[in-house]
Amino acid sequence: MNKAEKIDFVILWVDGNDESWQKEKSKYEADKNNTDSSNTRYREWGLLKYWFRSVEKNAPWVNRVYFVTNGQKPDWLNIDCEKLVHVKHEDFMPQRYLPTFNANPIELNLHRIKGLSNRFIFFNDDMFILKRLKPSFFFNGALPRDEAVINPMIVMENSVSTHMLVNDIEYINNAYKKNDVIKNNFSKWFSLRYGSKLARTIAMMPFKKFAGLYFDHMPASFIKNDYIEAWKTYGDVFESTSMNKFRSKNDVNHWLIKANRMCKGKFFPRSTEFGKNIVISDDTINEIDKIIAKKSKKIICLNDGEYDDKTFDRLKRRLVKTFDDMYPDKSMYEK
Repeated sequence: MNKAEKIDFVILWVDGNDESWQKEKSKYEADKNNTDSSNTRYREWGLLKYWFRSVEKNAPWVNRVYFVTNGQKPDWLNIDCEKLVHVKHEDFMPQRYLPTFNANPIELNLHRIKGLSNRFIFFNDDMFILKRLKPSFFFNGALPRDEAVINPMIVMENSVSTHMLVNDIEYINNAYKKNDVIKNNFSKWFSLRYGSKLARTIAMMPFKKFAGLYFDHMPASFIKNDYIEAWKTYGDVFESTSMNKFRSKNDVNHWLIKANRMCKGKFFPRSTEFGKNIVISDDTINEIDKIIAKKSKKIICLNDGEYDDKTFDRLKRRLVKTFDDMYPDKSMYEK
């Protein structure tokens, strides 16, 4: 692969405030005991334009931004921007998977997007670049950059997310022998780039199987072949996950694709300390403001939480002001 090969960004977005979308969602509302259809999965914080501004300022080298939605688009979005491609779910996902209110089927089928570059980076809309980054931050030539750290996982009964992570690891343990994986790529699993987290891998070495892997909720670098190989190996569970309208305890997600390529050694080690993942709350809002203002991390991910409407509105106004102070000028992606 040529180092100069183009790199695209892919971002998923949904406007949970859209009444027509809400009506469609209600038709398929599932058993809350086994799935996750919480409104926090779809809540709109009004920060999307700042995601685009941060990309223009901090990753101007990006080839195209593929903006993936069910057809929704904000009024301010400049659809005619030469770097923007608006992709609807129906444009690349098999019809049998649609409609979907589950991010996992969308994530697992991104490689089907027509025109998408072989190298691409997948973002959620809550992941913001704070510092100027080079393509080499995401890729070392042909290899996606990643962090291979063994990390024990705990299943929480009412958490669909933790069930999904354990499912990912179960499939990895069925497909690979841990000791062979590490032996074949020892320097990648014991890289000093992992800093203090390397101790987790060392502590887990006596165990025969992977107890879990460290999956940071950060932008993920991929090449299309990562997807193609994973679909060949895990096609049945990818298919069943893609059929689920809402997040389910039986799902897997795109982290299984990352884990699969780690086990094959098709990645290049990267520091685990570049980003910060924070749940938005009254307790964390000052820390969030400080990280954004001082750019003390390269990337910040802002996770939604459970709030009453008054608290949500207050936190939303605070974050919009913080980002507007950082990125006050319109980007090419805006009208």
